[in-house]
Amino acid sequence: MKISIIVPVYNAERYLDKLVQSVLSQTYEDYELILVDDSSKDNSYSLMKKYQEMDSRIKAYTKENTGPGLTRKFGFEKSSGDLFFFVDSDDWITTSDVLREINDLFEKNEKMDELPALRTGDHYPGLTDYLQQWQQDGEYGLFQIHAGSRKHGYP
Repeated sequence: MKISIIVPVYNAERYLDKLVQSVLSQTYEDYELILVDDSSKDNSYSLMKKYQEMDSRIKAYTKENTGPGLTRKFGFEKSSGDLFFFVDSDDWITTSDVLREINDLFEKNEKMDELPALRTGDHYPGLTDYLQQWQQDGEYGLFQIHAGSRKHGYP
């Protein structure tokens, strides 16, 4: 299944490289990274355009400032994946197998249409190791995951 990673961006120039590199390092490669600039005052959008030129899976958009909720919705409307996955622009994915494990979880559980926000300590087969590793590493990267299936639309 194709996964759409949707990132609302606002004045995140100093964080974007870490986020984008963490996505590009994923072992699961059937994804698109949707970066949506919410009228940043810094060079976030210029940086996003450079990433888009580097990798065809990266899509950069800019829009009028409306806040993170409507910016996520805008990204969802631009996305084409079977699954979607929200990440904040100042977060990153701390292990390279997270997208593969999310895909596997949805494929093995056909009736599941949403993976609610995961937090350290939650138990989901396949993702528990990731969450435990995050806690052990003391990382300040991706703290929660919200993933879902496109079949029910925007959450």
